[in-house]
Amino acid sequence: MISINFAFDEKIAIEMIDYLKNLGIDSKRQESEILVNKTDFDQEILKSFLKKTNKAEYTVKKINSESFLISKKVDVEDFGLATCEICGLVDFEEKLFSHRWTHGL
Repeated sequence: MISINFAFDEKIAIEMIDYLKNLGIDSKRQESEILVNKTDFDQEILKSFLKKTNKAEYTVKKINSESFLISKKVDVEDFGLATCEICGLVDFEEKLFSHRWTHGL
């Protein structure tokens, strides 16, 4: 079984169930998660769903070979965090200031 998790967004999970049903794909919803038979699944279905339903703010993340996450992308800056430009470390801006010195900036 393939698991598609919608990060507690039951509304979009219901829309996805309807979309899969229209494609003739049998699926089962458990709150904000959908289970699909592995043989009926193609990852392109997820991208097609987001495109057809105009959900450009959502992204598809492959967690492992049997799990996918569809959620809105949230930047680290929205949480008061920042990223080191050299190594990609994510931390609070105050801590990154001293961290950058380790790179010689």
